Amino acid sequence: MNEKRYSGVADYLATRRELKTLSQESLAEHLIEYSACFEGIDGLSVSRWERGVVSPSIERQIALMEFFGDEPHLLLGSADYELKQLPSLSSFHKWMRQNLLYNHVMGGHPYANNDDMEFDKCSLEHPLSSRWLNLVCRYNQNLTRGREAWSEQHLWQLASKPSSHSVFYHADDQLLGHAILLRVSDEVLNDLLIGRMTDTELDPDQLLEDDAQGNLYCQSIYFGTRSICEDGLTHMFRTLIENHSSRALGFKARANFGVQLMDLLMGEVVDRGEVIAGHRDGARYQGKYLEHVSFLLKRERLLSNPTLLNLVRQQ
Repeated sequence: MNEKRYSGVADYLATRRELKTLSQESLAEHLIEYSACFEGIDGLSVSRWERGVVSPSIERQIALMEFFGDEPHLLLGSADYELKQLPSLSSFHKWMRQNLLYNHVMGGHPYANNDDMEFDKCSLEHPLSSRWLNLVCRYNQNLTRGREAWSEQHLWQLASKPSSHSVFYHADDQLLGHAILLRVSDEVLNDLLIGRMTDTELDPDQLLEDDAQGNLYCQSIYFGTRSICEDGLTHMFRTLIENHSSRALGFKARANFGVQLMDLLMGEVVDRGEVIAGHRDGARYQGKYLEHVSFLLKRERLLSNPTLLNLVRQQ
């Protein structure tokens, strides 16, 4: 990985091209062969990028960095690297104000009335993690109105696997948020997302090793304040992006907040649960309340997501 800092794509491209001793015309030819996203470019296109006349799309900047063997998330995630395509986070903050202050089970917390309150962040190794996993189980049982019976022992077996990633947010030992991510194969992820397998049926032996090609499945998340939401999303992003063996992240939204969050992150809907009639529980999607809505977020799509890039750059 090239550790030099760059001021933007013009600086990056000119430096890396010269190190490769490629002409602008030759680089254009190589890029066209490397990725379909460069179709139609020529030496003049490369020249205009290097002079800052125009800026290539984020998708093309990612492909450029991968062509030169660099890590896009490290370069794009640096505040020193100018990204003209990034909008401000004002719309994201407005979305959080509208959603995190509403007691929708996922997000509102009765003791976290300060949206920017200080919190501690820890892993499963914290001495209170067993108590917190019990709360996570209760939370998910409440979230599904008892349709899913979560077990602390089962959740511990899943979360304690070396390839699993768990983070807890707390203040004065009071749990304010969490994220539990599991590493699974394409087949298992698909079974979970389409409802062929429930979360409570997932066998710990079905989880993959950390270096195996696979995906992350979000077993459970809860963000109690705006600052925790920002940190939690950044944590999920880095966990997926920094492991090149990960292809996608799957998430089963069981409440409105989860659906809206996945819409914000441009997740792809892959399945919808049964309609819940007679009350307003569940996840609202296209005017109906459903047991769940399952989403898939592909690695390359997350890497170019403006909201997530902005969050990473301000951490």
